[in-house]
Amino acid sequence: MSIPQQPNSIDQILVGALPYPLYVLDRDFVVRQTNPRAEELGTKLGLRNVLPAEVRSQVNEAILQNQDLAGHDICRPVSFSNGQTYLPQIFRLAGVFSGHDGWAVLLVDGIGLGENAEVKAKTLRMLSHEVRTPLTSIRLSLLLLLEEKLGALNPDQRELLEVGRDECERMLTMLQSQLELARRESGTKLSPVATAPGND
Repeated sequence: MSIPQQPNSIDQILVGALPYPLYVLDRDFVVRQTNPRAEELGTKLGLRNVLPAEVRSQVNEAILQNQDLAGHDICRPVSFSNGQTYLPQIFRLAGVFSGHDGWAVLLVDGIGLGENAEVKAKTLRMLSHEVRTPLTSIRLSLLLLLEEKLGALNPDQRELLEVGRDECERMLTMLQSQLELARRESGTKLSPVATAPGND
């Protein structure tokens, strides 16, 4: 087994100053370095220099894909037995350990993720209502014109109206998709409603 390189004093200061638990590990999930926050978390969970099992699947995913797994995806938080929730940020650290690639796992405090998702959902619901209402009116007007309820259309007029109708349909579909995504992220259950084709 290769011996890990010792971090220099600057590395130790930077790692120690991080406000979140940090684990530096190899491809076999062996923890090579932690910071004080990770040690505190390990003590609460009854672990010592071991990556919490709740995070391993995401680390394994990053290793298999050979890419970082980071960002604010609220579908990725993990909750531990002590009630704390974190959003793992996983980064490659090439050549950190004597010829081996390492990985850094930073557990960002997940407090507020649910609230942020709900705020996002409420905002999208409001925007959906404000935008969907005029779009629906425009769509119905275009359909009436295309059905020639107000007079015959020449080919150029029909083509323009069909383009407008298709764009309205696309926008309405996009709004609905975004609204449903926000509902899933916030944990709100969807309630399917039977709707006749062509009706809103």
